[in-house]
Amino acid sequence: MALPPLRRVLPAVLWLSAGTAVAVLFGAFDEYNTDIGFHRAYGEWILDHGEVPRSPVLSGRFADREWHDDKWLFQAGIALAFRAGGFRALGFLRIALVLVIWGAFAVAARGHRHPALAAGAGAVALLALSERLLVRPELPAYAFVALFLVALDRWGERGSRGLFLLVPLQVLWANVHSYFVFGPVVVWAWAAGRSASWLLDRRGHGRHAAGPFLAPPRRALLVLALLVSAACFVQPEPVRGALFPIWSFAEVMGGEYARTREFVTEFEPSWKWGEFPASTHYAHAVLGLLAILALATGAWRKRVRLEEAALLLFFLAASLPMRRNIALFAVAGGVLVLAVLARLVDGIPRERPAWRAAAGAGTVAAAALLAMLAASLVSNRLHHHDRRDRRLGLGANELAFPDDAADFVLAHDLQGPVMNDLNIGGWLLWRLGREREPMIDGNMGAYPIQHLYEYHDVMKGQIPLAELQRRHGPEVFVLSTATSDTGGLLAALHRDPAYALVHIDPVATVWVRRAGPNGRVAERLAIDLAAREQELALDEATPPVPEPEPWWSGFDPRPIPDPAAEIRLGDFYFSLGDVPKLARASYLDAVRMESQDVKVYFHLGQVEVELGRLEQARDWLVGATRLDPGYSPARFELGLVLLARGERAAAVAELERAVELDGDRAEYWALLGKAYADSGSLADAERALVRALTIDPGHVPARRTLDEVRRKQRGEGG
Repeated sequence: MALPPLRRVLPAVLWLSAGTAVAVLFGAFDEYNTDIGFHRAYGEWILDHGEVPRSPVLSGRFADREWHDDKWLFQAGIALAFRAGGFRALGFLRIALVLVIWGAFAVAARGHRHPALAAGAGAVALLALSERLLVRPELPAYAFVALFLVALDRWGERGSRGLFLLVPLQVLWANVHSYFVFGPVVVWAWAAGRSASWLLDRRGHGRHAAGPFLAPPRRALLVLALLVSAACFVQPEPVRGALFPIWSFAEVMGGEYARTREFVTEFEPSWKWGEFPASTHYAHAVLGLLAILALATGAWRKRVRLEEAALLLFFLAASLPMRRNIALFAVAGGVLVLAVLARLVDGIPRERPAWRAAAGAGTVAAAALLAMLAASLVSNRLHHHDRRDRRLGLGANELAFPDDAADFVLAHDLQGPVMNDLNIGGWLLWRLGREREPMIDGNMGAYPIQHLYEYHDVMKGQIPLAELQRRHGPEVFVLSTATSDTGGLLAALHRDPAYALVHIDPVATVWVRRAGPNGRVAERLAIDLAAREQELALDEATPPVPEPEPWWSGFDPRPIPDPAAEIRLGDFYFSLGDVPKLARASYLDAVRMESQDVKVYFHLGQVEVELGRLEQARDWLVGATRLDPGYSPARFELGLVLLARGERAAAVAELERAVELDGDRAEYWALLGKAYADSGSLADAERALVRALTIDPGHVPARRTLDEVRRKQRGEGG
């Protein structure tokens, strides 16, 4: 058989090569998922003992608690990967799984016929997926979803025997992650859609037009659905394991674990109107709109299948209530949308001028998107804008793993139970071992619900340290240097003279109890932050006027400065509350490294307020509003500073903007009411203060200001 001419295949080869290169770049970053520690620890236990644990054997005081390990095969694989090549082996594993997903996108789009479509729309799906492209058990689950959907898309119409390869894949999936429940969901939805299509054809074209109900393709799908469902029970604990996903989802959404959504980021809702924590949410929105457009156009052109429409809407709906499910929709939506779009393109006559114009525009858009993504990934700009510390490479992220803190604990042989935060607990379990009893290790299902809620209260500083000592007896505290979780506990430790800070690095800090078994270490190595604060002179740094990076900066392949370490140290000092000079020095170092982080400018403004330097505070906060005009805390703080400086009209303008951006904050409305009152606008002040008290009836400053406003109104009226 003669080969096609090179000019016919070369464009497809170039496009698919470009898409593959971008997919590799999405997977080629250094690992920063610290949960890999407890997966590695359990994987080593499984390999050493030759069995699957039925209790959290490595989780300290809860080692005897009943527990189901739904990720045991993944954990064993991770342990083997570490034995083979450490973090570099994990990096290659991540790239391989990303390429499987990208390959499914290309096949669904009939990439050899529509390579620009496969590369462009596939890149959008990868962007939406990128937040979860970590070596976690979900990553192989995403690959399984992609393989199931593309196999059904290609072979579901014919009932090919190749479909039955999904059965052994389902067996593997059932032992990797609880997302395995989506295997039967996808196959049953496909079988139901094919059956519904048969009924519609039968009704529209007569009894015999659609053929027999159990024709080979539909019969194959029904048999496949039964076999895939049965494969879910091929687990060490068949019934419990098969039902585990349903139970765990119900517990997180509305059961006793529901409150964990307050402090576990991945359980947060995907959409908070007016707030986007990461730019991947924009990709989520684009992909969602693309899915709806594909459905609408496909239905109009009769190019969409019932099962595709049902699954697209199902995965889109599943992605909204929980942030972790965005990636699930990105995979399913990527495959299904590309399949529908490919059929739509196939149905358009190529000779039409409109087709040539649309094809040209689409090609240019796809090329621009691939170029921008490649440049952003090579320069680390994409992850920088998402406020993630990923860096291009295949090693371990130096700002993620608390190895220096763990080395300190081991080198000085610190004794006693360890109190730590969820963010780094998984890695500490691997480094420190179960003997030191880390409070929590990321394996949340291993702990009673009361322990999780107690952990949350401890991190917020809501449980006194004396009470914490009585309940758990911690002698060592290893805490992330700067996260929203640890601020309250760090401040409490700093204020309490019974505890000493003995180690600081950009990843983690170590504290010990002076009166405990580590008292000698406290005597020798205690860090006196108050003395450092006194020694630090205030330089007269002139706040720069930041210019937000334009959208085309994404095409810049040059590496950007990395001020993350300085920002973390600044956040740590800032959380302690009484060392503003130290916080200011670290934040200024970040600014000198060209940080464009709005929170750095915002915190510098707050620090200058603490130091009584209102003019400098105003300048930093103005810079924050320039970097992100929609960041309401900076608007509120700027209004507070302007009010203190007597600039009432400007304060009112900033506070009005703050309540426009976030109208559910009682303190915003209360300060706006005070600004109105100071400006003489008593009616406006009353409305704002009433709104504040509607949101929070117990807001004392708003109640006091409202009483004053009403006394003035009565005096004017009398």
